Amino acid sequence: MSLNPLREAGRMNFHPKERIEESLRGVSFDYYYTGKREGRSGQIELHITCVVTDWQENVFIRKAWFMGHKESWKEVIRAFIIEHLDDLGTGNLLIKRMMQEFEVNEKKYVLWEKYNPVNYGLWE
Repeated sequence: MSLNPLREAGRMNFHPKERIEESLRGVSFDYYYTGKREGRSGQIELHITCVVTDWQENVFIRKAWFMGHKESWKEVIRAFIIEHLDDLGTGNLLIKRMMQEFEVNEKKYVLWEKYNPVNYGLWE
């Protein structure tokens, strides 16, 4: 049986500006995710929200959803965060340092019915 890997189905960005200026002065991130089973065995819909804050307290939000087999869901979340940081101009060495001990935390899981970024004060 061939597995259908998780593939991005869509995304939205809410960025106050295109890039982070002087990322070495400070960048942090947080994330939330949810998912539900879809159709065939092992198929899921995964939603991820990544929130990056720079040293000037600008907040950069990216939300995306993925469809496919559940097997690589943790790797997809990790790659999504790295891509968001990279797209904002955070340097590669800083990203590596920030992600060095990162592991997807199940405490960041939000029930499907309650998953709405507005609930987390991300935007109104």
